[in-house]
Amino acid sequence: MNWPAPPRTSAHAADIGCGAATRLIHLVESRPGTTGIGVDVNAEACQLARQNVKRAGLDDRITIVQADMLDVVSDPAAYPQVAEADLVTSYFILHHFVGGEVGGRPFLTAFREAFPAARHVVVADGFTEEPGERAPVTPLFTLAYELFHDVMGIGLQTHAAQRRHFADAGFTILREIEFGHPLEWLFVLGSPGEGK
Repeated sequence: MNWPAPPRTSAHAADIGCGAATRLIHLVESRPGTTGIGVDVNAEACQLARQNVKRAGLDDRITIVQADMLDVVSDPAAYPQVAEADLVTSYFILHHFVGGEVGGRPFLTAFREAFPAARHVVVADGFTEEPGERAPVTPLFTLAYELFHDVMGIGLQTHAAQRRHFADAGFTILREIEFGHPLEWLFVLGSPGEGK
């Protein structure tokens, strides 16, 4: 899949849930002068990401940090490199947290406030169908995705509910693209007032 290009003005990008850092490496390689920080809770993923960054020759421009997103959002001062990002990306992670709270605030509000320099946030995630609107033939992947999250106790949002959560947190939806499997969307979000 070719991801939509993030804004070219980004100087410091943070990828939350970076995995092997493939997306972050591509982003930094394609933008001279841009630096990046990858954050993942999994130690093995961070080790692989560091190897990939070294292999790409980007040790001086990309840093990998092992941390839980909730810790980063709860205490951004402890992760200054992350909090200073002007572009934040997150792929198929936020559904674990949306609807919850951090420090007595809705998660997405705390998330936005944890990245005060972020002009743009690029989020991809999977959703569930609107109640009563199940397609005549629902793809097996969609059913398996919903079942897996039900078993884990993670309530998936509908597309409409996710849009409301973004608006309630003060984000401006600049662009949204349906892609991949059914009910997967990519959002490009702006800081409050961006694009108006």
